[in-house]
Amino acid sequence: MIWRDPEFWNDLSQIAPILLILISALAGGASSFFKENKPFNFFEYLYEVFSGIVAGYITYLILHSFKLKYGICVAGSAIAAYFGTKILIIFYQIFIARLNELIKFNKEDRKGN
Repeated sequence: MIWRDPEFWNDLSQIAPILLILISALAGGASSFFKENKPFNFFEYLYEVFSGIVAGYITYLILHSFKLKYGICVAGSAIAAYFGTKILIIFYQIFIARLNELIKFNKEDRKGN
């Protein structure tokens, strides 16, 4: 198991993104209740935190795949984790736009044949 490996804990660069994503998701989930001045709902808070963690991790993977510097990857993922659901909506819209481009491209190929 990875958490029992002492070398894993000695190199904080492996655990820093996880901690920053978690802390940012916790803060981002709580901020939605303070901004809108609505009563606290535990399940809604868990939803916001979970979506923040997912958004942060997806952002980290995207930035890391572009081979950006480590600090930029961690900072970008922490920011994405803070905004949570809003970032996931943006990812969804980008995905749908690309999917629509692919479908249009395939339809144009079929019309030519």
